Amino acid sequence: MANKITTTVEPIWHAWYTTGDPGAEPSHKQAVFEAMKASGNFGPAGQFDPHNFECAAEGCNRKLDESTSGTYKVHGAHVYRANQAPSDDPNDCWIVATCNRHNPARSEENKWHYPRQQEAIKYLQDWYGANPGKQNATTPPPWTGINVGMKLKANTLLMPHNITKGKLKVDLGSGQGNSYNYQSLWANIKKNKGTYKTPTGPYTKGQGKGV
Repeated sequence: MANKITTTVEPIWHAWYTTGDPGAEPSHKQAVFEAMKASGNFGPAGQFDPHNFECAAEGCNRKLDESTSGTYKVHGAHVYRANQAPSDDPNDCWIVATCNRHNPARSEENKWHYPRQQEAIKYLQDWYGANPGKQNATTPPPWTGINVGMKLKANTLLMPHNITKGKLKVDLGSGQGNSYNYQSLWANIKKNKGTYKTPTGPYTKGQGKGV
């Protein structure tokens, strides 16, 4: 994947169960700043100063160097876009520069996060019950209806990233918490008339991301 620059406001979803990259050089935030500088879309490279830019979240005017302690409070957030399905590779994501308020901790459950499997199951069960005329549909309702995601401003740079566990301790953990087979969940719920039943095996776990 190549760097992307948003042309309109668009929703993104934060990855679950990923962490920072202590000991890595450059860090996520440094890398995305370098990508912004190199792109030429954010002023002449020789005059690029990340302190001049606001958090990428729509409606947030917090400068990327602003904090109560006087230290840098910029985050390189792991995010997924709307075209990344739960069954895609969970380690392929994007990095965007946000303030710390708009990069929620993995323990904080909110509508900005990529929907986890248990959320997808509840959504599909509820949708099945509320749409009697569509209960035999081959294609499930879009997963983007589960959580609303967080809106990014137009002219935001998204830097492609692969979540790894390398020698430099990059991304301690992985994106697997964001991975499940959404289509299989729907097939299971259809088969069981609106109720999800945990497979007893043998079965093949879907390879993908929650991204």
